[in-house]
Amino acid sequence: MLGSGCAFTHETVAVTYLPQDGVSKVAGAGDVQVKVEVRDVRPRTDRISSKRNGYGMECAPMTSEEDVTTIVSNAIQTELRNRGFRVDGQSVLVIVDLIEFYCDFKMGLFAADADGRVAMEVQVKKKGGKVFYKRTVEAEHHKGAGVTSHGNVKVVMEAALQKAMHSLMEDTAMIDAILKASKD
Repeated sequence: MLGSGCAFTHETVAVTYLPQDGVSKVAGAGDVQVKVEVRDVRPRTDRISSKRNGYGMECAPMTSEEDVTTIVSNAIQTELRNRGFRVDGQSVLVIVDLIEFYCDFKMGLFAADADGRVAMEVQVKKKGGKVFYKRTVEAEHHKGAGVTSHGNVKVVMEAALQKAMHSLMEDTAMIDAILKASKD
């Protein structure tokens, strides 16, 4: 019966973020109040992946259990907090335009590969508009998945998010911009 197979059933994915280990407090960060705002500008906001049938045709959507803007915002806030910043204020704004948060399955002869990708444009601004930092952060993770399942989406999206957060938080220019914006 058409539509009764698992390729045609919607699934939700619980994407979680694990903070980076061994980060150091940033000198002066305790005096800086930061507000993180994430805007979803993805061209397709209704899913984070799609199941595919044996012919590679897109079938049922896979959605995130939690809104992806909340996942990304919480990840950035956690990393800033772990470095000593206060994420309870508005003197410095970290504005994020989420461009992509998606796992694409590539169908092979006998199995599928999962390609997860996170892309976002990050700005550090002073309340009132002056931009101190602007950068596009992109990260990918590839996995030989076998099947187009929510478990494979979870693995690749969590890994891609980890890589994106590592790239962003290891950028000393971003941290310096937050400190500079707080003093300007």
